[in-house]
Amino acid sequence: MTTTRTLPTAKTSGVPTPTLLESPSETAQIQGRLVLLYGESGLGKSTEGKRFAKYIYELTGLPTRLISFEDSGKLVYEPLINLGIVDAVWMSKAKYPFTALRKLAEGLWPKGGEFRFVYVDKEIGGKKVSVLEDQTEYLRISPGEVGGYIFEGLASGGESLLEFGRENHLFLREQEKDSITIGGIKLAAPSQTLYNVVQMDILSAIKGLGMLPVERVLLTSHEYKGEDEDTGKPLRGPAVVGKAMTGKIMKYVGLQLHYDAVKSADGKQIQERRVYFERHPDPLFPNLFYPAKTTIPTEQLARLSKQYPNGFFKPGLEYGTGLDQFLRFESELVNAQTNLEAEWKAQIDLRRNTTNAA
Repeated sequence: MTTTRTLPTAKTSGVPTPTLLESPSETAQIQGRLVLLYGESGLGKSTEGKRFAKYIYELTGLPTRLISFEDSGKLVYEPLINLGIVDAVWMSKAKYPFTALRKLAEGLWPKGGEFRFVYVDKEIGGKKVSVLEDQTEYLRISPGEVGGYIFEGLASGGESLLEFGRENHLFLREQEKDSITIGGIKLAAPSQTLYNVVQMDILSAIKGLGMLPVERVLLTSHEYKGEDEDTGKPLRGPAVVGKAMTGKIMKYVGLQLHYDAVKSADGKQIQERRVYFERHPDPLFPNLFYPAKTTIPTEQLARLSKQYPNGFFKPGLEYGTGLDQFLRFESELVNAQTNLEAEWKAQIDLRRNTTNAA
């Protein structure tokens, strides 16, 4: 008996608020879809995103939607955009990133990749006021239309939201007394409240994307090297605005990968690229570890270790040698375990039916 792996589809597409999750099974479903790849700039995360989109197209024949806060990846994705394999929204140009991100996390996609927010004069309470309206023409996602999503730049996205909040003096709270006005312009630092709002909106977007009816969702981010917000101890992990999310985000994803590199003694030349799926030490500080994980069934871990004995894979230059190759092998292991469980069930059912017949 052979079965093919198919991730379950959410009962409701697009759930942007964490409290709206219906059951623990839906939380597990989100984890199964989400892949987080983090690492230093310039190692090739966008290239792995491109491979991810090609893998999704090969698997499903459907395009991947790219939500990017980083313009640096435009040239990498351009060939796939021209071929219709990737449909992109460049959030670096979004004037209202909070609203735009929430719409995207609900499965709404701006037609032509552009949002349209305009001020319209209206009469309210007998007075003429200028009201901001969303006049974007949206396409709502349906099962079988989109194969995957890429959210490129969790840290950059958080910074964009934070900057929007700072410039518009949102949630000043404790920072109000420190704000100043120069030449008619109010200057203020972002408050802790604003940081919390941004973190929760990023998390809500991640969960919302994980509920959409697609095969997989790839998240990318830079790496964080600093201190834990709660303990003050050194911390390594994916960067998200503020320190609080770095140590917590791993529980929301199924596969967390750290993109690292072996460099020359002077640190200027990359000698070898590595993508870790297991927790591993910082080469300069052996007592500090970069988090990484995979959710492959425990019965298949021996095969995983045999294929990648050091807890990482080395991405090559061509398609079929990077993240796409690892995802393909991961799917093979899950399918193998599914087949074993199916065979076990068939044996149990046969034994039960034989006993009842007797």
